[in-house]
Amino acid sequence: MNNYLKKFLLINKKIIDPKDKEIKVVIADRSRFQDCLINASFGSAFCIEHKANALIISDKKNEVYKNIYESFGYTKFFEGLKVENFFSFIFLKTLLISIIIFFIDLIKIYFKGYEWFIRNYKIESIPLGDLIYNSYVRYDHSYLKKYPDLKFTKILLSVIIKFKIFSHFFKLYKIKYVLAKGGPYASSNGILFRFASCKNIKIIKLEVQSFNYRIGYSVIKKYFKFNFNKSYLLLRNKSFFWKEIEKITLPKLDKFIKKRNFGKIHSNFSNRNDLKKANLKKSFWTKKKIIQDIFKSKDYKKKLILIAPHAFSDAPHGEGTLVFKDYYTHFKETLDYIYEKKLINAFWLVKPHPSRKDYGELGMIEKMMNSYESNYLKLCPKDLSAINSTEICDNVITSTGSISFEFGSEGKYAVVAAQALYSNLGFTIDHSSKKKYFKTLKNIHKIQKLSKNKVIKAKRILYGVETLFENKVLKKSEIFDKKVLNVKTNQDIFSKHFIKNIIKRSFLEDSAIKDFASKKI
Repeated sequence: MNNYLKKFLLINKKIIDPKDKEIKVVIADRSRFQDCLINASFGSAFCIEHKANALIISDKKNEVYKNIYESFGYTKFFEGLKVENFFSFIFLKTLLISIIIFFIDLIKIYFKGYEWFIRNYKIESIPLGDLIYNSYVRYDHSYLKKYPDLKFTKILLSVIIKFKIFSHFFKLYKIKYVLAKGGPYASSNGILFRFASCKNIKIIKLEVQSFNYRIGYSVIKKYFKFNFNKSYLLLRNKSFFWKEIEKITLPKLDKFIKKRNFGKIHSNFSNRNDLKKANLKKSFWTKKKIIQDIFKSKDYKKKLILIAPHAFSDAPHGEGTLVFKDYYTHFKETLDYIYEKKLINAFWLVKPHPSRKDYGELGMIEKMMNSYESNYLKLCPKDLSAINSTEICDNVITSTGSISFEFGSEGKYAVVAAQALYSNLGFTIDHSSKKKYFKTLKNIHKIQKLSKNKVIKAKRILYGVETLFENKVLKKSEIFDKKVLNVKTNQDIFSKHFIKNIIKRSFLEDSAIKDFASKKI
């Protein structure tokens, strides 16, 4: 705990008065200081306006975060599955019911498999299989396992228990609003987001715009099939989206894309650090040189296809509906098909994900490639940058990656093994089944280039999803200004400047917070 955080806890004045106020709001804590502060401050003003109190739900007990909420006056907490929570009749009953459901569901999963589980698993008609599986494969390379193990059973049981407890809370307190950001994992935050959206309970999502450090909000009323919590899903609001991107001139688009590709700007869709890592290499390869040096061929007219696997552990079901079980399975079965069917209709070049080291996956793809000895399927040179690859390769294969935009901007189709967030917009070849996907691979040499209009469209859409802010923008905050929000680490939000800001004015006097509290939600 830094000194400025300690000082904040000493000087912050309680806003919420818990007396005679019904709990109508749930705040899903993500154990991140910025989110915690924004949810606590904006949430307290919201509670006052609606004459309500709030229940704070988090995955585990953390005294620091709890102290921050308490400094605003919050008193009701649920902090993970602690043993002491079950020393009551209602929680003991919940535990027993959950265990019964767990054993029944586990038998189903064992016989029906993970693919059925991901697509069909529900609790009280609410889909949760994708969230659970994403959490399961996040660590320990669990995507390699064919059957449920101890780790999976623990996650499944904890989700069932949490779900039943949350269901009890929503009935007990008659919850009307949930402050949450959602997420692709089976955390309390992710479960609450999914639960509320399927129960038509209003979800208020507070968000910081990375471009200009403005705070905005959106209200979600029902479940959206994809990763609906993301602010860049502007394509749902087509009139606004298309109107805005049509204003952008082509020179401005090209300038933006160049900056974006080198990770020089903050963006909504792509990971800035991934872009930086992908384009660190300085060497320049031509298509001719790749075919000549890597594939030992002089067939320069043949297509060069880039296979761009994801980080296998990185929430495979967070960005769309996959044709395959997960990212690893997509990559493995793609290589198997190319190798076994001897697809010499193209040269296939595999480029590992730039951030694979962050997920403990360094060397995995290199090791896998040793099993495929062929003159038409090779690992790319280590010094081939992502930008260079889009220039020399004719098409790219991905599940749901942002590289689809990069190839589209170069006039080349991306072959997508999913229904992604950007699917059906004209610059990708999308798939709803393995059969159709493999047929495309077989005939990949027949794919033509994008028309000029489609290239421009791909560039405009890329600009839109990276920069536009779907949320309703609030008045500029005096407390959460650029200097406060633009910090390197999570805890750095507590600074000398931040303390100065809250001494100058109270949270309830802040323009953005007052603006938010006054909204009719």
